Amino acid sequence: MAKTLRGPYRLEGVPGLPVYVTEKDIKKVYIRQKEDHIAVSKPPEISDSYLLKYFEASSKKSPPTGILFLARTVPIRYAPVDAPILGEELLLPENYKDFPYELLKWHLDKIIKEALTGYIDNRLKFWSQRTGIDYENFKIRTMKTRWGSCTPSTKVMRFNFFLTVASPEEIDSVVLHELAHIKIPNHSKEFYDYLRSFIPDYDVYQNRLEALPTSYLIYGN
Repeated sequence: MAKTLRGPYRLEGVPGLPVYVTEKDIKKVYIRQKEDHIAVSKPPEISDSYLLKYFEASSKKSPPTGILFLARTVPIRYAPVDAPILGEELLLPENYKDFPYELLKWHLDKIIKEALTGYIDNRLKFWSQRTGIDYENFKIRTMKTRWGSCTPSTKVMRFNFFLTVASPEEIDSVVLHELAHIKIPNHSKEFYDYLRSFIPDYDVYQNRLEALPTSYLIYGN
């Protein structure tokens, strides 16, 4: 555990929820939402004036009004709920209105990651049963150049966080692709013929992935 050098103390002048800062022997800033305040841990070289400018800038950013999930638009609504609920709408606790932009986005990323993890878990189980291919585990990560990857020797797969904006059919094409690598660890004709035997329109869905939006956040009406 990092050594505490100073604090916690309140950072004055921040709109919305009170912000309490603790100076620690760490290398970067950490921001966490507590029940009634925002907790910040920072290294000594980060000044209070820097943090104040950060929160002031965050407060001026317009919050998103919705998200894209599984290729459908899901409106965001603030409601008297104890925890976020993702369904036809994304219901957020009313105190989320007071969050700085970056903190709100951190929570939205977490909500989306949990929902996508559950969805892909179900699809992997489905395709594992259909194909008879067993796997060990999978992870959701942010990737710049791939929709997924697989290590056949460990039977562990990784899927891109931004699949959240893809359609169920497009996600299936990625899930089956990575799962099939456990059976056929290359990109041979045999591999693609195997994929198309389960998803005849595999190439169509793969091409659509290249045209997906680069963000799951929706702004405005």
